[in-house]
Amino acid sequence: MATSASETMRSLGILQEGDAFLRQTARPFDFPAEAEDARRVVAELNSAAERVSAAHIFGQGHGHRGPANRH
Repeated sequence: MATSASETMRSLGILQEGDAFLRQTARPFDFPAEAEDARRVVAELNSAAERVSAAHIFGQGHGHRGPANRH
């Protein structure tokens, strides 16, 4: 049986629509005090993007998204 795209993304650690974590409000980093934490998060995001890109070819008009930043 073929694996769906969302199952593949889930196996790579990509949260899926409806996950409670995605409803949490992010907090800004306190620079420069948390600069190292920010670098670590950016490195983790880049690593996840590389894993996803290696596992799935995105056609024109498709891509990644994160929760909207609402003020």
